[in-house]
Amino acid sequence: MLAKLKLSESQRRVVGATLASGGNNSRDELGQLALMWARAERGHVLPNRMVISAHHAGTREFWGHHNGIISFNEIKSLASAFPHAAAAIQHLHFSACYSALNMMIWPSAFPSLMTMWAYSGSAPGSASGAGVHLRIWERATRGDGIRLHRTRAKNTRKGANVTVWSRAYGVEEEVAAGTLQPDDLIIVRAGEREQLEKEEPQRLIRGLRLHGGDLRVDG
Repeated sequence: MLAKLKLSESQRRVVGATLASGGNNSRDELGQLALMWARAERGHVLPNRMVISAHHAGTREFWGHHNGIISFNEIKSLASAFPHAAAAIQHLHFSACYSALNMMIWPSAFPSLMTMWAYSGSAPGSASGAGVHLRIWERATRGDGIRLHRTRAKNTRKGANVTVWSRAYGVEEEVAAGTLQPDDLIIVRAGEREQLEKEEPQRLIRGLRLHGGDLRVDG
C-alpha cells in the first residue's frame, strides 16, 4: 500500500510506523486516511470538515463493533506526516459519547481548527438523532463557522449533552469538563461499550468515505 502513496522517506517512516501500531482491524481505515491525506498533500482538494463517528467513552480511543480501535495518537501521527492536509481541517464533529472530555487535545493535530462539536455525555445513535445533529452542524459550519453554538441543538434528542468549541467563543457546555473521574470512566467504558454494541451496532468504524462533502470515519 505504501508504494501507492508516493511518499517521501520521512513520510514513509511515519505512515509505516502508524500502520504497524494499528490493530489488524483498524489498519484499513488508517491506510485510507493516509491515502486521502497524501493526495491532498500533493494539491488535491480536501474537505475542510471531518466527522469521527464511533463508540467512545472519554478516552483517546474510538472503536467499532468487533472491528478495531483507532486512537487520537494514530490520527495525530498521520497528520504530522501530511501537515498541509491536516491544516485543511477546520471543523471537527465527534458523533461519539463522552467525546467532550478530551476534545481540547485535537487542535494539536489540526492546527487550523475553528470549531468542534462533541458530547459531554452519551451521543445519539445513527438511528436516533445523530443525523439531526449532523445536519445542524453542517449548516452552522458553512464558511467560518461563526454560527456554531450549542443552543442550536436545543430540544433535540441528546441536545443537552452537546458541547461545542470555537476560536471565536471558546467552550460552550452544560456539564463542566472533567466531571467524570477516572473510576467513573472505567465503569462508563465497560457499560457503554457493551450497551452500544448490543443496541446500536450500526455506529461502527468500518470505513472512510466522503459524506456530504466532508471527510467521515464511520460505518
